[in-house]
Amino acid sequence: MKNFDLNAGGLIGGIAFGGIATAVIFLTFSTQSHGRSPYRLIIIALLGGAVAGNFLWGKVFKKSE
Repeated sequence: MKNFDLNAGGLIGGIAFGGIATAVIFLTFSTQSHGRSPYRLIIIALLGGAVAGNFLWGKVFKKSE
């Protein structure tokens, strides 16, 4: 898989976006009244942060061919 490269940016982005989403959820929502739906935002933020961080890390720190 020549075009696919995992890097540290995915981990950093996932943790950052997941932490922000978790903080927003626990500071604004009551989990008693909303059920499981707030936790979906955390999962989406983790995945979105990982993808964005991986992409940005790859653009900033390019490998020499």
